[in-house]
Amino acid sequence: MTAADGDDGPNGIVRYSISSGNEREEFRVDPATGAITIHQPLDYDTVPEYRLNITASDLGFEPHHATAMLTVTLTDINDNAPVFNQTSYEAFLPENTPPHSTVYCVQAHDIDSAKNAVIQYSIVGGSGKDVFSIEPKTGIIFSKTSFDYEELNTYIVDILAANADSPMYGSTKVVVHITGKNEFYPRFMQPVFHFDVSESAEVGTSVGIIQATDQDAGDDGVVFYLFVGSSNDRGFSIGSETGMIKVSRRLDRETQNRVVLTVMAKNAGGIRGNDTDEAQVIVSIQDGNDPPEFQQAVYDAVISEGASPGTKVIIVKAVDKDVRPQNNQFSYSIIGGNQGHAFKVDPATGDVETTSQLDRETVPAYTLTLGAIDTGSPPQTGTTTIRIAVQDVNDNGPLFDPPEVIGYVMENEPPNTSVMTLSAMDPDLPPNGAPFTYRLVGGRQKDLVTVERQSGVVKTTRSIDREMTPQLDILVSV
Repeated sequence: MTAADGDDGPNGIVRYSISSGNEREEFRVDPATGAITIHQPLDYDTVPEYRLNITASDLGFEPHHATAMLTVTLTDINDNAPVFNQTSYEAFLPENTPPHSTVYCVQAHDIDSAKNAVIQYSIVGGSGKDVFSIEPKTGIIFSKTSFDYEELNTYIVDILAANADSPMYGSTKVVVHITGKNEFYPRFMQPVFHFDVSESAEVGTSVGIIQATDQDAGDDGVVFYLFVGSSNDRGFSIGSETGMIKVSRRLDRETQNRVVLTVMAKNAGGIRGNDTDEAQVIVSIQDGNDPPEFQQAVYDAVISEGASPGTKVIIVKAVDKDVRPQNNQFSYSIIGGNQGHAFKVDPATGDVETTSQLDRETVPAYTLTLGAIDTGSPPQTGTTTIRIAVQDVNDNGPLFDPPEVIGYVMENEPPNTSVMTLSAMDPDLPPNGAPFTYRLVGGRQKDLVTVERQSGVVKTTRSIDREMTPQLDILVSV
């Protein structure tokens, strides 16, 4: 680039410079010749055009300037490859979707100019290479066939985005998930299931497993089990996902020896019609070793304390409803409350008898625990309670209380003066105890006193001289 100056000498010498539009110093100008050269690499995709202000100045004492605008337009080259914004994408396609259905649309970007940013898409690999196609210009992926979720449910498609007639390209992959549809319904492997369980099985004991199948894969093939109607109150529970039937309460073969349960198999969610299946479960309850049962929980009996040893007190009765002989044979035994071993029971008949003389004043009542113990393995014991009241007999005489009685009287007191009041006790119950009758039966001075029969009050019969009779000795019976 040149400029002309008509002056001679130094005033005619021109110097060139770039005054603006060259902030990054992409260009340089030769001060003497005005030749412009490239100083930094140029990038069309960053700055496609430059506007440079070129200044020409002379060397005069007061220099003069001239400016010119130089427009530099860059031409683009294909120096950028197409780029996807993700290294992989995920697409979802329901099974049984007809062929030629749209699956996904991928899109790459090229920052080159339009003529160098033409992109062509192609499938170059992956497990889905032969079952998917892609529209070269739009990047829309289509299915080439119909898919079965149960056969294969994940495909990988490797996608290439390339410029035409250029080695520049970008790549990504699309993971296509085939989603399932609930095509099939649960079906039990058999219409009736048979199980056995002992009536003595503990709560939580496993009875058996039922099973239904569903040809769907994934969540649509998960089977749930539940009891129908009154089957929920028959003493059993079922695992909703396992089909495991367990004992939920104590069983009693003697009450019910066979239970019929109705079980439904279904998929998740609500019931929409005939999308379920039902089966019957027949549980036979086998005989377990139940304990014998007494006819009464409590027996009451009365026995006189005067009864001789071997006297029958009461007969108890128990029954065992078990079927197996080793489980329904039992014997009676006193297992508690038998103080002093005062009673015994006949192991076979349940007759309870006394074994020794009873004493109501020592033990007025007994509470026996009687057991019926069977011969099962392990043996089971049923129990009952016998309450025995001991009746009183007049087997104890009265005793003076206190036993040594001392009275006092002043000499010369008139007749009928009270000397003392006798008292007695008897451990027997009325009427074998109080009230008592007192009687004067002897003593050297028995003529000097009297005893009132009912009250036991001792009184003098005359005035007594202490110097002649300092002490009165009398004998009283009660």
